[in-house]
Amino acid sequence: MTFGRWFQPVAGGVLPRPDPAEPVVAVVRAAPGSTVHAVTAGHVHRAPVTLAAGGLELAGDDGTTVILTGPPDTTWVRDDEDVAAGEVVGVLPTVDGTRDDIELRVLLIGPDGVPRDAVDALVGLPDPGELDLGPGLGTDPFALDLEIAGRTDRPGAP
Repeated sequence: MTFGRWFQPVAGGVLPRPDPAEPVVAVVRAAPGSTVHAVTAGHVHRAPVTLAAGGLELAGDDGTTVILTGPPDTTWVRDDEDVAAGEVVGVLPTVDGTRDDIELRVLLIGPDGVPRDAVDALVGLPDPGELDLGPGLGTDPFALDLEIAGRTDRPGAP
């Protein structure tokens, strides 16, 4: 189970499914041209070819590593910089007449270096496009709950 600032990688994407060849990898089907969002806050850079050619690696602030891999013509708009949870990090290719939707693959590696079940981690997370509170930015659902309740205190906050 995942807590805190975590989001689906694609706004309006289809429920993640396991990759038949690699069950710990989640496959998210999305419309061509969809934006790809940071699943959590951290530092992004192009993934090494040995790990995911053409992918993006997100070193999460919580120690989790997220590898996002789309088709070779996916455009990654952020590289070697810090990103907020829900922030736009890429754009899936537009349709070329042969595809109705685009597949984005998500691999999660825990702080201990062991791959985690990405489908289990992604199911139930908020869609970064639903709250519409800023261009390309996601929102912490816990902080939003506190704001709605009229509270500003957060556990662990100074």
